[in-house]
Amino acid sequence: MKTPVMIDMNLTEDFALGFMTVLRTKSLEILGITLSFGETDLACAAANTAGLQKLMKTEIPVALGAEKPWRRDYTVEMKKLPLNKDINSLQIDTVEDAKTESVFAPDFLYETIRQCNQKVTLLCAGPLTNIAYLLERHPDAPEYIEKLVWRGGAQRHAVNGIVRDMQTLLDPDAASRVLSSKLFVVMCPCDIGFQFYAEQNEIDCGMRTKDPVMHQYNRLLKKRWCQVNEEFPMGCRTKPLPLQEIAAVLWLVKPELFTTRQIYGEVDLKGKLTFGMLVIDIKNRLEKKPEDFNICWINGVDRQKAIQYLYEEAL
Repeated sequence: MKTPVMIDMNLTEDFALGFMTVLRTKSLEILGITLSFGETDLACAAANTAGLQKLMKTEIPVALGAEKPWRRDYTVEMKKLPLNKDINSLQIDTVEDAKTESVFAPDFLYETIRQCNQKVTLLCAGPLTNIAYLLERHPDAPEYIEKLVWRGGAQRHAVNGIVRDMQTLLDPDAASRVLSSKLFVVMCPCDIGFQFYAEQNEIDCGMRTKDPVMHQYNRLLKKRWCQVNEEFPMGCRTKPLPLQEIAAVLWLVKPELFTTRQIYGEVDLKGKLTFGMLVIDIKNRLEKKPEDFNICWINGVDRQKAIQYLYEEAL
């Protein structure tokens, strides 16, 4: 039996590989897609989603959700980030007038999971704003949710100068609400990219495929690897490409390839330097009881087996 999944995301290049991976994973049944604001706006995210669905030959219903953070003004300025903006980017037709459901995404999400004959897994890649609205508008929603797998959070590494990740920073109040909800939250942090990554030779091997979808997939892998190495001179470009977004998808289908740890974490909503940081209590200094741990933290992976599974099974 396939695992029913709802995808909630803000689709830019940061999750395009994850989205393509989940659409090609045969053991997952994607019931619907909800979009929120994030690093790009709703219109751009919808166009990107429609373009990738066209490439993948899928017609999964899409609903638009939050246009701004749940409880405050924007913490990060949005940009137009179409997937096909560069000559070396994905060669797809983004759809500016993408067809979407007329209902607000959190309500569409609720009705979809309520009608499913088994509990649904939420795969989230972006701010957790739609999920915060879901919990606020439909208090019984957790009854229909198996788990929430979030491509977000950080242990010690991130991209904002301090140890905080973009997905939490985009809407820290929403992340705080979700972490206090008693949902089973699986955190796939940006740190996992230091353990699950693709080397240049692995990406180059994939470029030889004649499959049009996989060609685009590997084209994006190659572009992102070049971005990671653009500061290095030719001949010294050996830095691997972190695969956080793909790790979140693979955990859904092959959790035995990963190690996890139950832990407690909170989002700092008041600190001057640490605002928007998801603080992980690694040493349990708060002396929380095991039943109070609110995060299942993905903290390790068998990289070789994960890469092998990705190319031989999932794709």
